[in-house]
Amino acid sequence: MAYRTGRCTNDLFCSFASGKQNLQVPVSSQFVCPQCGKPLVVPPAPNRAVSSSIALIVGGLVVIGAGAFAAGALLTRRAASPAVAATQAAAPTPSGPAAMPPIGASVVNTATLAAPSSTPAPVPAPPVTTPPSAAPAVTVWTAPQQNSAASITAPRAQTTPPVQLAMAQTPTLAQSQAQARLQAEAARQAARAAELDKRAAAAEAAAQKQKLLQQQSQDQKRRALLAKAQADAQARAAQQAAAARQAALDAAQARVAAQQEAARPAAPPPSPAPSRTAGTGETRGFSSIPIEGGTPAYPYAYEGDGRTGRVTVSCTISASGSPGGCRIVASQGGIGFNNSVLNWLRSGRVRFAPILRNGEPQTETHSWSVNFQP
Repeated sequence: MAYRTGRCTNDLFCSFASGKQNLQVPVSSQFVCPQCGKPLVVPPAPNRAVSSSIALIVGGLVVIGAGAFAAGALLTRRAASPAVAATQAAAPTPSGPAAMPPIGASVVNTATLAAPSSTPAPVPAPPVTTPPSAAPAVTVWTAPQQNSAASITAPRAQTTPPVQLAMAQTPTLAQSQAQARLQAEAARQAARAAELDKRAAAAEAAAQKQKLLQQQSQDQKRRALLAKAQADAQARAAQQAAAARQAALDAAQARVAAQQEAARPAAPPPSPAPSRTAGTGETRGFSSIPIEGGTPAYPYAYEGDGRTGRVTVSCTISASGSPGGCRIVASQGGIGFNNSVLNWLRSGRVRFAPILRNGEPQTETHSWSVNFQP
């Protein structure tokens, strides 16, 4: 399984971060600290350029020291050799500064660098020899003491290239350190930015959750108000329905009472004075208004419809005024009106005024119409 290496930056609340421990996290898992849950930061890689520069500088210094030690030993050995001193004494040297040998000459370097201290020792003057008479006189030049400083710089000049190399490599080390600091600062800024982004995301999620909770609370209040309004409407509808039923019941009771009141036998009207003609008795025709029994009841089934009806009936009126042999001749409005009329005529309570011919009651068949109003 592949792993990623990270380091926690939560120094205040995480032991891994305070101990600067590197954590191995599987690639398939989230790149967060297992203790505090903060995002991990990739640790900076070791600066190999800095290490190589330091190693190069140390090696250069070791080489310079070894070279200086070897050069000092060699020059000391040459100064101690009498052959070298004799050669230097016998060498003709022209006088004057223009004929001065170069600084790197063996005579000057040997006399100057043989001294172990920083102050050059005085160079003993070589013995003066008298040339043959045929040859011109020659003056032997001796290295002046004031030029000892210049002569000392010759062996120091040999150490210049390694020192310059070390100095040239010093900016590389500084640049590497600066780059490492920049990388570390960039990593800290990235971790800080990630932490800020995480906090902003958490704050936004909390705000969204709070808004959702408020919206749910408002929805619940709205639903509660709507349910209460529906319950109130249902209660009012039930009350209205109950009031309507009670009103219908009261109306039906009132109608029944009116019908019962109308069904009570009325006092017979006073008999009209007999009308007489010469040589004849009283004569009275048929009247459709009964003197007893009231009127037929309005059908109960038609009370909610508000319909009207008309029934034409034919009956045989006996000499006593009682109807018999009744039948329906024509009707309008419904069969309920026919049944109401027939039941009324057959109840035995209905009596019409007797028909008289010359003072004698007569039995006759007549037809008439009964009207119904709601």
